[in-house]
Amino acid sequence: MHRPTLFRGLGPSFVPPGEGGLAMALSDKLLGAPNRIITTFLGGPHIGCDMPGNSRRNPSTIVRGYRKSDLESCRSLWEELTIRHREIYDDPSIGGDRPGMFFDKHLKRVGARNLWVAVNDTEIVGFVGLIIEGEDAEIEPLVVTRMFRGKGVGTKLVAAAAEKATRTKGVKFLNVRPVVRNVEAMRFFRNMGLVNVGRIELFKDLKGRKWKKDLTIHGLEFGY
Repeated sequence: MHRPTLFRGLGPSFVPPGEGGLAMALSDKLLGAPNRIITTFLGGPHIGCDMPGNSRRNPSTIVRGYRKSDLESCRSLWEELTIRHREIYDDPSIGGDRPGMFFDKHLKRVGARNLWVAVNDTEIVGFVGLIIEGEDAEIEPLVVTRMFRGKGVGTKLVAAAAEKATRTKGVKFLNVRPVVRNVEAMRFFRNMGLVNVGRIELFKDLKGRKWKKDLTIHGLEFGY
């Protein structure tokens, strides 16, 4: 598996989604049994999610492939994601002065064929990207605008990305890397069937900033 990168480009990475019945469908049906999904603890940004089991379905929202006309809407969603990360880490410098422009770099990297948007009537309310490298397919990012979280939008977006991953020859793992402080995102992806932990990125903050201290793994304490 490729090495996770913390705050990659600081582009953001997750906004909460949800829907109960699809969680196991992703791991058992779309990805086959036994479940081979890998979740990596640290890395790319993610904001809001709708939590499976608590979602209020919104049948008027559809998921389709990305179009050139979606650019400004996706930039705005990326900026919303960045703002969430600024809140999580109490760092207003994350993403710079024009955080939405990181979407353009991401689009160039993953390609339009690996991006999907959620549309409610004529409004784009979320999007998801899929990075495919060798045997790994990584969800990056997943973003749902605040007013549409908890309505199953994120679950529909993840389903689209997972379906593409299962159809791609050679792909064995579906990965996601929410930042550890984003408990909401981690809970959502876990409920979606991403229950295994692959690699954890450890780092030393050379600027001496303060980090939370209540994370324990294998009896070892870490800041996050």
